[in-house]
Amino acid sequence: MKRALSIKQSIIGAIIIGLLIPSLLNGYFSLQRSEQQLRSNLELQHGQVLSNLVLAIQLPLWNLSPDSGQQIVSSVMEDPRIVRISVTDAHLGTFLEMHKPERQLGQLRTQSKPVYFENQVIGFVTVVMDDGYLRNQIGNNRNAMLWTLLGQLAFSLMLIVLLLQLRLVRPLMGLMRDSTRLAAGMLEHPFTWTRNDELGKLGNSLEYTRQALNKLIHELEEKNRRLEEDLQVRKRVEEALRASEQRFRTLANAAPVGIFRTSADGRCIFMSAYWNRRTGLGVETVIGTDWTMLVLADDRGLVQSRWQRDCEQDGAYVGEFRVPSSFGAPFWVDCKLAPLVDDYGALSGYVGTLMDVTERKRAEVLLREAKEAAESASRAKTEFLSNMSHELRTPMHAIISFSEMGERKLGTVSNEKLGQYFSRIHQSGNRLLALLNDLLDLSKLEADKMVYTMQPTRLGLVLEEVVQEFMSLAQERGVELVIQEQDPVRASMDAMRIGQVVRNLLANALKFTVQGSQVLLTVKEASHTDGEEVLDGLLFTVRDHGPGIPEAELLTIFDKFIQSSKTKDGSGGTGLGLAICREIIQDHAGHVWAENHPEGGAIFKVWLPLEQDTLSQTMNAPSVL
Repeated sequence: MKRALSIKQSIIGAIIIGLLIPSLLNGYFSLQRSEQQLRSNLELQHGQVLSNLVLAIQLPLWNLSPDSGQQIVSSVMEDPRIVRISVTDAHLGTFLEMHKPERQLGQLRTQSKPVYFENQVIGFVTVVMDDGYLRNQIGNNRNAMLWTLLGQLAFSLMLIVLLLQLRLVRPLMGLMRDSTRLAAGMLEHPFTWTRNDELGKLGNSLEYTRQALNKLIHELEEKNRRLEEDLQVRKRVEEALRASEQRFRTLANAAPVGIFRTSADGRCIFMSAYWNRRTGLGVETVIGTDWTMLVLADDRGLVQSRWQRDCEQDGAYVGEFRVPSSFGAPFWVDCKLAPLVDDYGALSGYVGTLMDVTERKRAEVLLREAKEAAESASRAKTEFLSNMSHELRTPMHAIISFSEMGERKLGTVSNEKLGQYFSRIHQSGNRLLALLNDLLDLSKLEADKMVYTMQPTRLGLVLEEVVQEFMSLAQERGVELVIQEQDPVRASMDAMRIGQVVRNLLANALKFTVQGSQVLLTVKEASHTDGEEVLDGLLFTVRDHGPGIPEAELLTIFDKFIQSSKTKDGSGGTGLGLAICREIIQDHAGHVWAENHPEGGAIFKVWLPLEQDTLSQTMNAPSVL
């Protein structure tokens, strides 16, 4: 282990550093100034020697007198610092040169200068001087400075150590002795200090500390006794809280609803066993997570936004949302979340309940659907009654009007005119009879009392019979009726009821087909897949060349009391024909549907099985309502 310095050693070291650094800095800068001055002097002397030599060598160089020039150079070389002198003629080259390399002790400094005579350069003088003498002088100055600093430092240290021993070290030893007694708890005897300096004040402070500690120990002993009593009370309270918590968990786990608790930031810290029973997920999957993670992902964003809004108000949350379940589909819960506060009124968490309301939600959906169905049926009934009142009133009004006209004009008009009145009365009666027949058929279908006579019948014959009935009407409207029977196969059917279906579809096709076009009726064999079973049957189609059916109405036009928007111009009937067709076809275990042809117009398709499940002369239709 590294040994720490004592206070005495630290102070002496600090003083040495404090004395040594300024002295070193002062000596360093003094030496730098002295060295700079010596170097400047050397440069100056070097320049003076060169200038004097240039003046002296001027005439010998001009006269080309080496002997006289040699004497001048020799006199200058008497300076021991000069290592080499070179004099060169501007045209002839080297004139004089003297070199003493043994004089080089340090670095060489070279200076050159031209020689002028009558303002004309006649040559050059170069003087090389050694700075060895300068370096020796600088070294001597440094040694003198160092010994001076060491002497000052030694004397200062001796004086400082003596003062420290008398004024600091001995008092500190006394303070250490009293501190050791204080740390050991020896507080019976007082600490006596008579000094008036800072250390004396520190010793008196130790005495005050001894007195305070002595008093504090007595107080702590009293508080410790009281704390022991409080701990016993707290232990009994904690035991009661644990028992209460256990009762809460037992009741929560046995409750028919989910109960959970969260921290103040909404993280789940308790979840009753209801969660596992209802969702099949372990309680540990939600502990430590945000309570909104209980919510189905599709509903979570809305729940989080509502909860944040409620937290900004009163903190309570009430809402309904879906919860995922490992048993199958998510289920609905009613959640109530209330804040919990501590004794200081600060928020400590939340407690919430989860009640399964899936059945109630399902009942609400069923109730809403039933209400919508009832409202839709009411609207359909209202529209049906309106249509019936109009359809019944029109033929009845014609019958009454033409019969009154016949009575008034009897004997005054010709028999031909009366025949026209009777013809109109007969037509209106037939129309009224058709309406009543539709109503009777509908009532039988709704009461499951429609009677069918099922026999193997060739559908093409039924089509030919119906087409013959409509031939005159088609000729009047300029429409051609075409039958294409690809497969003359017999199928089990009630020919009269299937003929009723064909009449209704053909009448609708003639009503919407434009003049000069045709209505095409086709029959061919076609199979139908019912689940995994493939059934053989016939496909019968009726295609017109009219405006077609809106895509949104391709299914609804077969509903009772519903008419296509294309018949709102007054050309439509009661809205019962297609509904009756669908019921008859379904009673034959078949299907009927409508499509729009790509080239224009509508096409109604009917599929009938070749064989019925039960063949008999008469049978009741199964309920499809």
